[in-house]
Amino acid sequence: MKRQPRETVKSRNNGRSGAAMVIVMCLAGVMLVATFSIIMITGGMVRKATKISHGVQALAIAEAGVADVLEQMSTNYLSMMDTVYTSAFAGGGFVVSTKTDMATGNVMVWSDGTMLGEDRTTVVELLGDLNVLRQKALGSGDAILAEGDVTLETAALRINGSVHANHNVLHSRGNTRVHGDVSACGIVQVGVAGGYQQIPNAERILVPDFQPFDAWKAEAIAGGIYYPSTTHLSGSTITPGNGIVFVDGDVTIANRSGLTGTLVASGSITINNRFTQTPFNTNWPALLAGMNIGLHNRNNYYGVIFAGNNIISRNRRYIRGALVSMNNIYVENNSTIDPLTQSPHWSPNQSNTPPEVIVGGWLR
Repeated sequence: MKRQPRETVKSRNNGRSGAAMVIVMCLAGVMLVATFSIIMITGGMVRKATKISHGVQALAIAEAGVADVLEQMSTNYLSMMDTVYTSAFAGGGFVVSTKTDMATGNVMVWSDGTMLGEDRTTVVELLGDLNVLRQKALGSGDAILAEGDVTLETAALRINGSVHANHNVLHSRGNTRVHGDVSACGIVQVGVAGGYQQIPNAERILVPDFQPFDAWKAEAIAGGIYYPSTTHLSGSTITPGNGIVFVDGDVTIANRSGLTGTLVASGSITINNRFTQTPFNTNWPALLAGMNIGLHNRNNYYGVIFAGNNIISRNRRYIRGALVSMNNIYVENNSTIDPLTQSPHWSPNQSNTPPEVIVGGWLR
């Protein structure tokens, strides 16, 4: 038998060893790539799981922010109607913004929750409460509020609260200075005392309307004094049993007269000379008129004075409350207005209890 040369056998063995090495290297490369891929996939899954976890926590924090503000609104509704509230929570934090729709009283609540770089937002709409909206428009420290113009004349006036007109605040005689901010959607001609501001071109304020007067009328008929038509009173001391007088028409009160309670008229109220009104309920308004109010000479009032049209106030007047008109207000000469420390009741049956917080929709 003829044998192959030893060099040839050795060459073949080397070839086989080289091929095996290549296969091993390839397999090692595949395993390395597979291992790296597994590491990358696992790391991506961990990062994704962490991101989802932080996102879920951020959403929970956003919802906690809503719950926090709703809890505060249950005891202090007014102060939380238009605000921005920030707080740390569970390793993250939330920022809650609230905004009131001045047409409906509905309150939108935006809550942004954050957790380790993840942000989530929840939006809730609260159903409006018109009484609360009125309180926001006419709160403590407000002296005069008019849908039209406010005119203040002579230096004998002393107004110790804010003044706002949805048209203009006008002045032409005397050095009138208001001890409060004076704002108008138009021009402001009245001076202010130190520390207060003139604010022309201001945003419109929704003037609260006490009308309709149905609840006042019903209470007057039930236990107060009710006049079914236009009435003239002179030298009278009016003391309704439940503190409410209602006149279906106009009412004129002359000479030394007085009232303990609230006077309501579907038409106009005119008061001439020496009239003193004292409150039956310190949260009730003093005078409510569907049309005009005319106050003339030496009158004293406690509570808000509201007119569905115009208010004219002249000479020797003290008002512990506010003037509110759906049109114009004119005040001149020797009048003092000190605002109340809280918003008035808008009906005889209104409660001081904070309104119930009602969620209208959880939007996202």
